[in-house]
Order: sequence, then structure tokens, then C-alpha cells
Amino acid sequence: MGEDQIFLQRIFSTDPEVILSEDITYIYKINVPNQLTRERRNLNDLVMVNRLSTLEFDQKAKYSLFSRTMIARQLLTLTRYENLGIIARLGYLAKVANLFARNPIILFTLVNTIRKPKTKTALK
Repeated sequence: MGEDQIFLQRIFSTDPEVILSEDITYIYKINVPNQLTRERRNLNDLVMVNRLSTLEFDQKAKYSLFSRTMIARQLLTLTRYENLGIIARLGYLAKVANLFARNPIILFTLVNTIRKPKTKTALK
């Protein structure tokens, strides 16, 4: 699981031409059974997605803020899991703090995302 995150990061790292249209091309659903962060048993998948996201990150890409924000969200989610142990959780927290320090806009982006009501949305 998490293949949607990897797919989106790979697409946006290629500097695609973004065209706005009325057609729905991707539907993001929340609170569904196969959502990566919904169940603790998916923790290993999230760790692997985060590692792959970090390895494949292209800071020169036009949409690198998108990828940085995704990585920050993954890291913040990983800090919530007690069964990772305090050392691992602190390590993830240090990584996200480093991301915020180098890119303060990510913190602003995440705060604005969190404050919005959780509804089903679609990219158009």
C-alpha cells in the first residue's frame, strides 16, 4: 500500500504540464479500509513508502514542494506510532523538524490542510 503516494511523487518529479479541467482524473478517499495510515498493521508499508519517497526525491523538480509536503506528512504520521519505539519516533521527528527548518512553507501548507474539514475531494 502507499503506491498512490509513490505514483504521485513520481509524476510530479517529472515536471508535468498541469492542465485544469472538469474531468476527474484522480479521486482521493479518506477513511477507507485500505488507506495506508488507517491501520497499525500498515506501519511497515508506511516506513517503506517514506524511505522510497526520500530516496526518489528530486529537489530540482518544479513541484518539489508537493513531494516535500508528502514526506513531511509521512514522517509526522510515523511519530504517532508508539510501537516504533521512542528512538525511532524521535528520529522521524528530527527529520520533519529539519524539513520545516529548511522549508517553512511546508509547515504553513500542512496547517492549512489540517484545518480544513475532512471531506472526499477530487483533483480535477
